Amino acid sequence: MISPAAGAAEESVAVTLSAFGRLDVLANIAGIGGQGETLLEQCQELWDRPLLVNLTGTVWMCRAALPSMLRQSRGSIINTSSSFGVAGNAGSAAFAAAKSGILGFTKALAKEVAGHRINVNFVAPGLIDSPGSRDRGTAQEWQKWVLWPRIGEPEDCAGLFLFLASDSAESV
Repeated sequence: MISPAAGAAEESVAVTLSAFGRLDVLANIAGIGGQGETLLEQCQELWDRPLLVNLTGTVWMCRAALPSMLRQSRGSIINTSSSFGVAGNAGSAAFAAAKSGILGFTKALAKEVAGHRINVNFVAPGLIDSPGSRDRGTAQEWQKWVLWPRIGEPEDCAGLFLFLASDSAESV
């Protein structure tokens, strides 16, 4: 039985291949946070959802994209985590666990495809302004976790993602 996440991933890759004939870059950037409850306050659904979207979604997207990249002997996969996945955060156990899991998964996948000209990288930005982060509190509330003088913007990550997706990243 195929899971809904796997089916959606395979469909996304099929649509891409149909439209463009190849798949060169996969950037897994989707993510959802927890609700701010401590581990003892979380119900099963609040634990499962961040793991399903953040970690399992990343795994299934990679699994769906790899056959095409292996046939091409070329590709770039960029998995996005979070600084909370590296450092943890109170009230975000499921989110931190999922994002930390992306790190281990990315390292293992990079070793699996080594030698096939497929780069697999992990990016763990700090707080980035997005509808999801805005839903979780005001800029003033978030500022206590941000060491930089401001909350990041998506454009702050764009150059890194473009580099990792480029041929220049093959030699690093």
